[in-house]
Amino acid sequence: MKPASKALRIVVLAPPVAVLGGRPVAGMALMLRTLHQVCLAQGFTLDVVAPEGSSLPGIHVYEVPGHLQPKALAQESQDCVQIPVDSVLANMCRRLQQLQKHYDLVLNLSYDWLPFYLTPFLSLPVAHLISLSAQTSHMTKVVLQTAEAYPGTVGFLSRSLVQSYQSISNCPILGMGLDSSKYEFSPKGEDWLAWLGRIMPGKGLEDAIAVSAMTRTPLRIFGLIEDEAYWRELCRHYTGAPISYQGSFPTEQLQAYLKHAKGLLMTSAKAEAFGMVVLEALACGVPVIAYNDSSAAEMVVDGKTGWIVENNVAALVSSLLLVGSIDRQTCRHHVQEVYSLEAFGQRVAAWFSQVLSPSPIGALGAMTDLPFNDLWPSSSPDSKSA
Repeated sequence: MKPASKALRIVVLAPPVAVLGGRPVAGMALMLRTLHQVCLAQGFTLDVVAPEGSSLPGIHVYEVPGHLQPKALAQESQDCVQIPVDSVLANMCRRLQQLQKHYDLVLNLSYDWLPFYLTPFLSLPVAHLISLSAQTSHMTKVVLQTAEAYPGTVGFLSRSLVQSYQSISNCPILGMGLDSSKYEFSPKGEDWLAWLGRIMPGKGLEDAIAVSAMTRTPLRIFGLIEDEAYWRELCRHYTGAPISYQGSFPTEQLQAYLKHAKGLLMTSAKAEAFGMVVLEALACGVPVIAYNDSSAAEMVVDGKTGWIVENNVAALVSSLLLVGSIDRQTCRHHVQEVYSLEAFGQRVAAWFSQVLSPSPIGALGAMTDLPFNDLWPSSSPDSKSA
C-alpha cells in the first residue's frame, strides 16, 4: 500500500440512495463539502462518484446512471441483499474500478453491503466511514467482517455508533468539523428554547414540547417537516403550549436565529450519525441539553457546555434551572478547540495515513499517538462536571 503523501488523491463512493444536492441527503452533502475542504487544506484532492444528477459545487463529481439503491436499513430480509436491475450502486462500483488507477485511496461513504464485500477485489486500500447505527443483520455482519479483516480501516462518526455494533473494536472515531467563523456568538440568550432537527417520529420532539408545556417556556422549532401527520398530531395533543414552528433555514439564516436561544434541547435517543446541530448551537454560545444515550451527549461537556440528563421529560425540566449557569463563551471555545476544521482535518489525515500504512492498526494501543482517542477526553456521557 502507498504511504500518505501531500499529493494524496482520494476518490469517494457516495451513497447510492439519492441524488446529491437534494434535501433527502442534505447531511451527506454537508459532510462531503466539509471533507473536501479539510482535504484541500491537507494538500489532498477529493473527487466523488455519485448517482447521475448529483451536484456538489466546487467538487468534481463522476455522475453514474442507474436505478437508485433501496436503503440498507429498509431491507428487512435476513437472507438476501437487494440490488435493482441496472443498479446505480453496481454501476458506481464498476466506475470506481475503472478510476482506481488514478487515485491512492477509496473513501466509502455508501452504507451498503456491496462496497464492503468488494473491498478485497479493489487494488486500492479502502477507508469505510460509518454514519449509521447497526440495525440490520446483513450490514452488521459485513461491517464486522471488514473491520476484522482490515483493522483500522473502518471509521465512525461517533462513539455511540461504534457501541451499536457491540463486538467491534479498534476503530477510530472521526467526529466532524465546523467553521465557527460562520456562526455569530451571542453572550446572552433570550427567554426561549430551541429544538432543531427533522420533524418525524424518533427525534423526540414530543419531549421538547412537553417541557415547553409544563414550564411555559417558549419553544421555537427549526427543521424540515418530514411527517405532516406526526406534526399535526403533536400540535393537536399540545394545544396551548407556547411553541412556534420557525421553518427550515440554511446555515447563514439559522445561526442568526439560533444564537438568541437560552438553550437547545436534543431529545433524540437514537444512535445517530453525528449531531451537527449541537456544534452549531455551541458555536453560537448556546448551551445544549442532551439525553445521555445519544450521540449528542458525546459533544457536550456536562456542566460546562450544557447538561447530559436521563432520558425523560422530568430530567429535561430539572436541567432548565441550571442552564443559566453555563458560560456561553466556554461553549464556543469548546467547538473551536475540538471540532475546528483544522482539528477534523488532522484526524482525517491521520486515519488515511493509517489505512495506507503497510501494517494497519492491530490493537487499540497502536492508536495512542493519533488524535482519535483525544476527541472526547471529557465530554463522554459518563463525564461529570468539575
